Amino acid sequence: MRIVIAGFGSVGRSLVSHIVERGLYEKFRIVAVLDSKGAALNFEGFRKGELRELLSTPRGGASTLEKAGRPGYTLIDVLAEVPADVLVELTPSDYETGGAGLSHIRTALHYGLHVVTANKGPLVVAGKSLLEEAETRRVKLKFRATVMGGTPLIPLISSLRHSLVELEGVLNASTNYLITRVEEGATFDEAFKEALRLGVLEADPTLDLRGIDPAAKLCILALVLGRELRLSEIERDEVGEGIEEAVATASSRRVKLRYVAILHLEDGVWGEVRLKEVKAGDLLASVKGLENGVKLRTRENEVFMKGLGGGGRATAEGVLEDLMDIYEEGFRGPNTLATRE
Repeated sequence: MRIVIAGFGSVGRSLVSHIVERGLYEKFRIVAVLDSKGAALNFEGFRKGELRELLSTPRGGASTLEKAGRPGYTLIDVLAEVPADVLVELTPSDYETGGAGLSHIRTALHYGLHVVTANKGPLVVAGKSLLEEAETRRVKLKFRATVMGGTPLIPLISSLRHSLVELEGVLNASTNYLITRVEEGATFDEAFKEALRLGVLEADPTLDLRGIDPAAKLCILALVLGRELRLSEIERDEVGEGIEEAVATASSRRVKLRYVAILHLEDGVWGEVRLKEVKAGDLLASVKGLENGVKLRTRENEVFMKGLGGGGRATAEGVLEDLMDIYEEGFRGPNTLATRE
């Protein structure tokens, strides 16, 4: 299966590392890698040593590879030269326009490629139309890595789409880390600087602190359930220096403070992201540090899932699972622009 990777940051590099470490480079032939400055191409697929060489390049350096490098290349340029079956879209999320990721996904679907993505932006902005386009083209659009990427949350929710009535979860590991550190005695400022140093926060930390990231995840989970929810419709609390007092107040009441995203499904569909006190025995109280956790309530049962919430390797594992699914389900290809209408 021939793969084009668009976006070669933490997740893209972790995906290539997984493929190398597991010896999957024959099954999953990476024929192109795009970054912000161009691309690296190999018609037959990069071999193990070449993939290691790609991993050694600096950010934005894929196009500097000898022979394989193509400075300034776009996805259209890449698909004009190399056959491909799957686009893996891993560029940064843009929640206003969908950004380059939306353009990449639309291009790939138009030309008959399957798509796997960890990019939330395109799904938040145009998820319904993208899924419809994929169905029309008879290709797969998979995105389990967008929410709790290292866990099977999205497949689980899909299996409960007719019975789920409420979802309540800690879906943003970055703010959960901040709250945990404040619980441990750090000030918010100390915890924030530590999170920046560790690379825990988004490149734009306000996406975490203003609740945009967990709200976007609620939009995606609604999409999985066949519902539409707009980012602008979700009410959000914000995380800031006030959490020091909020954590102290919760502690005095012998409860825990958590930043909880809630998806209500019984009376229409609506969502909210709240700083919420939970009882010490509540399953969400056990979600600490960089973990995510979610409670799924059906009409007859409650299911709880917890796992590592972020990081390149965990997210890339979710991407790899989607690639495995497409491979095992069978795929059409190889495809090139020259053979498409």
